[in-house]
Amino acid sequence: MRAARSGGFVAVLGVAILIETAGFHLVLSARHPWWAWTLTLTSVSTLIWLVADYRALAASTIRVDGDAVSGVIGRRLSFSAPRDAVASVEPPRLLPSSGPPPGYVNATKPAAPNVLIVFRTPVTARLFGMARPIRQLALRVDDPAALRAAFDR
Repeated sequence: MRAARSGGFVAVLGVAILIETAGFHLVLSARHPWWAWTLTLTSVSTLIWLVADYRALAASTIRVDGDAVSGVIGRRLSFSAPRDAVASVEPPRLLPSSGPPPGYVNATKPAAPNVLIVFRTPVTARLFGMARPIRQLALRVDDPAALRAAFDR
């Protein structure tokens, strides 16, 4: 899922976080040093997470075995489901103007998805560490035809 990575987005967001952190730290450090250091450490943690997620997206996998499908998308999402829980693997649909339907997750934002996995029943996924039921999983994969072919076997 190397195509899902956005180095420019991570760099711009990282610079914005650094500038904002420095400003807040300078403003707060004189009167509220505890808050200044808490916000600074939180920002540093966020930067570390962003870089780790960027690197992990390159090693993301979707595994289709005989009777199961599982995936790990960066540090954002992980899931496992029976293979027969997958209703279809198709090109993504245009979302309605009212927003995505319940149970829809685009796990490779800000990249535009090029494949949509639709589940027959909700599948429990860990999204940013929290369990959440999903029905549609939008992804940006390097070879969407190969992923569709893996489900056709």
